[in-house]
Amino acid sequence: MDRENLTFRDKFLPVQPFMRQHFDASEEDLLAGLQDAITEYCRLRTPDEEFKLKPTQVVASEVMASTPIVLRFLQVLIQATGARRVLEVGAFIGISAIYMAKVLPEDGRLVTIEKYDEFARIAAENIRENGLSERIEVICGDAFEELPKLGTTELFDFIFLDGNKERYREYFELLDGHLRPGGLLIVDDVLFLGDPLNSEPKTEKGLGVKRFLEAAKREDRYKTILLPIASGMMLMYKCE
Repeated sequence: MDRENLTFRDKFLPVQPFMRQHFDASEEDLLAGLQDAITEYCRLRTPDEEFKLKPTQVVASEVMASTPIVLRFLQVLIQATGARRVLEVGAFIGISAIYMAKVLPEDGRLVTIEKYDEFARIAAENIRENGLSERIEVICGDAFEELPKLGTTELFDFIFLDGNKERYREYFELLDGHLRPGGLLIVDDVLFLGDPLNSEPKTEKGLGVKRFLEAAKREDRYKTILLPIASGMMLMYKCE
């Protein structure tokens, strides 16, 4: 590639021609190599290798749960920010809650809200099996009904949103009141299978995510960065 005509867009991802010019194999091999390198150099393990986890028969964890890279990223963010109070919307079977709670300080607490009874039940079992029941509270219910019950006297330092994609914008509006100034909001799946990148999203989930992204773009009280990890993560720092 001609360096004189290089743009920042040409240096966006490690699979682009300029960024992979010394790699000898195919793009498919590069993706596998990236995964293997991150796993090896960061000493990552799968959730089943890391913890005692009971699965659900409804859907495989590999489909619903965050990847080991995302889970480690959440841990690093929590430790780097010194978060003590963490809120999660969308527990699934408790995997991300367990990862996050594991790195909280001794006085740290995590609240996770899960709408579906079976997922909430299994999440509570997994949390108990891994000795984290005193650090994690599982609330079974619709987040739009449960969040107002939490009140705003004690704000959260760190919020992880991985709930109903169709209502991401409404979640954001509601969660803003529960996040302290200087806190961090992480929104998962903001590139939902590529759909929000379409001028007209094809799915309700994609449309919901795009509406959130448009709202986040207009929000001056947050410093944001969208990272192309897994299906996309938006990091939103709530300015003092």
